[in-house]
Order: sequence, then C-alpha cells, then structure tokens
Amino acid sequence: MLKTRRKWGILIAVFFLLQLCLQYGYPLTSDDLYFRHAVHFSGIGDMVNYVLHFGSGRFLGNLGTMLTVREEWLRILWKSAGMTVVYGSFLCLLKIRRMDVALLGAGLFLFPSVKMYAQVYVWTMGFQIYVMPIALFLITLIFREWIKKVCGMGKMLILFLLIPCFSAMSQLFVENCSLVFGFAALCLMVGDFLKKEKEKKVLAADLLLLLGSLVGAGAMFLGPSVLGGNTGGVEGYRHIPSTIGEIAESCYHNGAAAGRYLSACTGIWGLLAFAVLEKNKKRKGNPIEKTLRWVAAMLAGFSVVHIAALEEVIRGGTGRIYFFAFCLQIAFLAMLCWYCFKEKQKRTAVMIAGAMVSIFPLLLVSPISPRVFFLSWLFLLGAGLTLLEQGQPEGEEQNHLIAAAAVILGVSVALIIVSAEWRYGNDLRMLYVERMTKENPDLREIGLPELPNSRLLQADADDNYWNYVLKDYLGLEPDGPERIEITWYDWYNWLNVKEEE
Repeated sequence: MLKTRRKWGILIAVFFLLQLCLQYGYPLTSDDLYFRHAVHFSGIGDMVNYVLHFGSGRFLGNLGTMLTVREEWLRILWKSAGMTVVYGSFLCLLKIRRMDVALLGAGLFLFPSVKMYAQVYVWTMGFQIYVMPIALFLITLIFREWIKKVCGMGKMLILFLLIPCFSAMSQLFVENCSLVFGFAALCLMVGDFLKKEKEKKVLAADLLLLLGSLVGAGAMFLGPSVLGGNTGGVEGYRHIPSTIGEIAESCYHNGAAAGRYLSACTGIWGLLAFAVLEKNKKRKGNPIEKTLRWVAAMLAGFSVVHIAALEEVIRGGTGRIYFFAFCLQIAFLAMLCWYCFKEKQKRTAVMIAGAMVSIFPLLLVSPISPRVFFLSWLFLLGAGLTLLEQGQPEGEEQNHLIAAAAVILGVSVALIIVSAEWRYGNDLRMLYVERMTKENPDLREIGLPELPNSRLLQADADDNYWNYVLKDYLGLEPDGPERIEITWYDWYNWLNVKEEE
C-alpha cells in the first residue's frame, strides 16, 4: 500500500513540476493586459470593491485574475497548483488504478485543443473562470467521499463545514459551471436517496453540497443586480432567444460552432475510438459495438484533419457540415452512454451524460467560444479513461505503459519548447516596450509582432490590449483619446540590432 501511494505521489509531483515549467513561459494575453496595465488599485480593499461592483457575478474568477496578473510567481504557482488539483482529483474520483491509463490521461489533459489551450490554460482570465471552479468542485466531491470513511465527530464537523463553503465558492466563477455544478449536486442527492443510503451523514453531506451550490449560484446570477454596481454592459453581451424561430436558429448556429470546437478535440475522439476498440475487440459480432467502433474511428479521423488543416477557423459554407458533425457526435455519445449503462459501466455512462448535459444549454446562449466546452471535454476525457480502466483484463497494463509514457513525454517536450519560445520572445518584447517608452515620451506607435505559435495564444499582439500597456508605461490615462497602432517594422529593426549585440 505504501509503495502504491508513493508511486502515485511521484506522478502528481512530476505533473506539478511539469506545470511549473509550462506556466513559467506563458505570457499575459488578451484581458490579462487590460487588468494588469489599465486597472490600478490602492490596496486589496479597493480591488475587492472593484470586483464586487464592476462586471458580472464572477466574483472569485475576477478577483483571482486581478491578483495573479500582478505577481508573476503567484500566477505561476497558482495555475500550476490548480492544474495539478484538477488532474489529481480527477484520477481519485474516477478511481483510476492503472498507471498506463493515468499517464495517457495526463498527456491528453495537457492539450485539449488549440483554442481551448489558448483560452483556458494560457490566458489567465480563462484559467480563473474555467479551471479553478472545477478544481474547487472536485475538492468538494472528495470531501463528500471522505465523509463516508471518516471517524470522529471533530473531523466530521470540519468536513460538514468545508463542503458547503467550497461548493458555494465553486459557483462564483462562470455561469455554465454554476448550472452544471448545481445540477450535479441535485443528482447526487437524489441518487443517494433512491439507493436508500443508510448513513445519515452521507445524506447530510449531499444536502450541504446542494445548499452551498444554491447559495453560490444565487450570488453568481443575482449578485450584480443586488449590489447595483456598474456592470459595464458585461451582463448583456449574451443573447438568449425568446421565440421558437430564434431558438431554432440559435440551436443551428451554436450546434455548428459546437461541432467545430468539439472536432478540434482530437485527443478525445482518438481516446474514445481506442477505448471502444480495445473493449470490444474480442466481441466483434455485436452490431451495436461494431457501429460504435466505426463511428468512433470516423470522428477521430475527421478530428485529425480538422485540427491539422482547418485550424478551427469559421469559413463560409461550412455551417451545415459542422452541424451534421455535431449531430453525429451527440448521436455517438448518446449511443455510447446507453451501451455503457446497459453493460453496467455506470461511471462511464455518468461521464458521457454529464458531457451532453453541459453541452445542450450552450445551444441557447450566444455568443459561444471554444472555452465554454472545457467542462464537456473534461467529462469526455473521464469517460475515455474509465472505459480503458474497466475494459482490459488484468496483466495488460505493462503492454501499454511504455506507449502511454511516450504520449505524455512527447506532448510535454513539445509544449515546453513552445513555452520556452514564448518566454524568450515576450521578455524581448517587454524590454523593447520599456526602453522605447523611456527614450520616447511622446511615443504613440510601437511595433509588436505576434509570438511564435500564436495559434495557442488568446488575442496576442492585439492593439486593443497593447494600447493599455503602452499607455501605462507612458503614464497616460488608459481610456484617453490616444490611438496606438501596432506595427512591426520598428520591432523588426530593433530585434536585429539586439541579436547583433
């Protein structure tokens, strides 16, 4: 037992160290630059007051962003810890016991898709509002599991206090997570009640989990109107359809977008295809299993071409194709969910159902972006891992251990190289901005090219955000009349001189 714990402890520690290496190279992008250079505070109280009275109800998500964009090492450690908590808690709750499955999961977890990577892992704001609520809710579910095993009134009371607190906090980051977490808490309570759970402490934990979710969701959705602050239009940029025609149109356009964004998750479809093939390779006569194998392999192949050639760019005339792809994806997931439930693989069925439940509400809200499907992608990752965990006989782990280790090693090395290039390029870029603004107080134009592999960055070198950086260095008002146009000529000349030096 001790040897097993040490092995898993080493895996989690290595994953954390890998995240430190990656996060060290991630630059500030998009809104991060605005919150770092255009919004200034006299102290933590001023920052909290700003978060409470400006923007949406994403209080903890916004506060976390305000804090971490100002301190580099706090941001590196915070994001590394958040990623590690999600990964470790995920393995724990899914009861993954095979090292090859855990390693494969780590490799896939590192890279969901191009746009999700840019918007959820690199972008600090995206990380705070999508990864951190999941981390807190997973911790809450682990507390709920501990309730079943804990002995002693003192420890039990501590857990009874932590469960509603963490549950409520997990709701204060982003809207779609709030909806899914609340629904998940309700399902857990109803499930334990229907199973006639005999231990009252488990039912009490379920009730506290649900109450915490309701309180947090209430603060999330009602907070801005109750506080009466300046939302700056943030609460109204999403559109919810009100007529049957608008609902149909929204479902079509958002379904096409969902098909495009989910098709970019090459690793997920590849994992599901491999898991289904592995599970059923000895039972080729079942027509349902044969259909699942064909559809899974087809989705995986389409996804490979999509991410390699199409780059998740919206092109005219492709809406119908991607809407069909979305319908095929949902049909495959529904069939796989039913099949897993029939085969008494309830954990896998729950993961797939969770993915679909988290996808469908997004069809009614516009606009949507790849990052809103991160929770759905995580559910699908869990489904694939549990399929592999349950679908192979004892003794085959060693056969796949080397392959799984190669996957995570390859992904890790590639991402570390990309991250190192970002670090070097961004340091040069910031040095250039600082030097040019000191030497030219009247500067109103500066050259800033995009960093290498800018597909993996959210709005890099966008003049709308770098305006705030330049104005901050020049001591100008962030919302003043100056218009700073981004070009690359001066930067190119300066970089050549820098390399010669």
